[in-house]
Amino acid sequence: MYAFDTKTGNKVWTFDLIPTGDQPGADSWRKADSTATGGGSVWSSFSLNPTTGQLYMSVGNPAPDFASQYRPGANLYTNSVVALNAETGALDHYYQQIPNDNKDYDTAAAPVLYDLDGKPRVAVATKAGHLFSYDETSKSQVFKQAMITVKNHEKNPTAAGLPICPNYSAGSQWSEPSYMPGGKMLVVNAVDWCGTVKLGEVRLIRGQLFFGGAMSLDPASKAVGNTIAFDAATGKEMWR
Repeated sequence: MYAFDTKTGNKVWTFDLIPTGDQPGADSWRKADSTATGGGSVWSSFSLNPTTGQLYMSVGNPAPDFASQYRPGANLYTNSVVALNAETGALDHYYQQIPNDNKDYDTAAAPVLYDLDGKPRVAVATKAGHLFSYDETSKSQVFKQAMITVKNHEKNPTAAGLPICPNYSAGSQWSEPSYMPGGKMLVVNAVDWCGTVKLGEVRLIRGQLFFGGAMSLDPASKAVGNTIAFDAATGKEMWR
């Protein structure tokens, strides 16, 4: 992550979304070999709290995508919402939605910041099909709510194939939640669509995808797009 001065173009600060060396979080990547680390891309826009000066970003999955045994540990700061000091780039706090992800379940869509009866909250929807809400005062999770069909998240991919819901092209990929203050609700777009993930050879070739397996998608005719409203305090579904 880079920040630049808009007047001069000079680089102001950097933040490593995959920490190395003696940086905090580096020990969450216990490398099985020299090609074990990768990923941590940011796919969408950021969210800024102008009052606190904190910048929030959603961080994508680690690589190889499906072979998590090659990168033991939580793999910070992948599959997380990271909050930085916008002036300095210093880490303030983070929320990791999936440690050691093995299904390409990015936290891809931008987080939304909202105020609920005076309580500052952060909400983020993920490709894994869950909506998360966090209390910014206590830095703790308020709720984790399934938005669509969720299946076999706790199981590891196999060479024979593991049926999962959603597949890696579903859930919430690009559309962040929207907050409606009057109704105290979060409205989210999410695709309900399953597939099968297979574990395969792990081979790093620079310039090529680093998957460690493959994902097959169910027929597109089985995919269903949803717009869903949730109670912003509890995560309870209100309508779909």
